[in-house]
Amino acid sequence: MAIEQLARHGWIALKADTSYCVAQPPSKRPGTFYEAVWGDTPPQAITPAAPAPPPNAAVEPPRPTRIRSRKTASTYLIGIDGLPFVKIGRTAADPRARLAGLQTGQPMQLHLLWSCEGDFEAELHIRFDAYHYRGEWFDLSPLGDPVDVMKAAVAEIQAQSR
Repeated sequence: MAIEQLARHGWIALKADTSYCVAQPPSKRPGTFYEAVWGDTPPQAITPAAPAPPPNAAVEPPRPTRIRSRKTASTYLIGIDGLPFVKIGRTAADPRARLAGLQTGQPMQLHLLWSCEGDFEAELHIRFDAYHYRGEWFDLSPLGDPVDVMKAAVAEIQAQSR
């Protein structure tokens, strides 16, 4: 993607020495910088290196990560009437109950488009980061029917984890 194309879509391009970096517009993740990858692939996030601890500093042990069981959760896709945005989420409860909870604060009608057993939320958020709008909302319409896109992505994730 050329710098001009990035600017047209609200990206801010910075040049440092001989490499380019781009930062997403404020509607995405402010302050997150991305290494420019020219071509059809989206820019990749640059994770800043953690500062080195001072000499003789006590090293804190890493915190244990919470591992979610795929079997106790459901992944769902919720859509909004008249808009291309879909919410990719997970819930330990029934996805219809989650829909009812979300609908309470929404003036527009929400619909449960698709759900499946298993927690695939994190992988799907990473996979569709280039289509991220805000929070857990994405615009998958450039890829086709969002339900078909989700079914194919989950099937691929399941096949890779076997």
